[in-house]
Amino acid sequence: EADELNLTALEHATAIDMHEPMSHAHLDLAAGAIMRGDFDTATRSVEAARALGDRQALTWRHRMRGDLYTGQIALATGLAEDALRIGDEVVAKADAMGVERHGTLARLLVVHAKRQLRTPVDPADVEALLSALDRIAGLEAWRLTADTASVFGVKRWSDLAERRATGKVLVEPT
Repeated sequence: EADELNLTALEHATAIDMHEPMSHAHLDLAAGAIMRGDFDTATRSVEAARALGDRQALTWRHRMRGDLYTGQIALATGLAEDALRIGDEVVAKADAMGVERHGTLARLLVVHAKRQLRTPVDPADVEALLSALDRIAGLEAWRLTADTASVFGVKRWSDLAERRATGKVLVEPT
């Protein structure tokens, strides 16, 4: 259903030549395709968002999001070195701009890529990233935590993912 709604939004935005919602729709379609494991569709959706150029206010945000998806696609298709490079690039851009959400998500991509490359990863660093998710990626926190728990084989992270999925997580006020 989400894809149908995104396709409808894309159709309406295209009809009135509104590039920002067109980009959102393409990137939302990419996200759905990644979750389904349809990486060809995800790649085409990211490329469609990029093809809109910079004729909108939040181009920088959409580029970072597209880059994160490109890194996730690379990782999922066995291109961990590409995922690592892309993740590091997004971390640098996000840090330079003070964009915590994208920086944290990119750091998570980096630790996943390092794990796939069998490069040492400090579990305390991963723990800190997972701790930030409720604040910066609330709706996605459970899935990202579950994915990380699965990749690293850490039971307490799996338990945290389950609590996040059921809404039984206490979030410290900021």
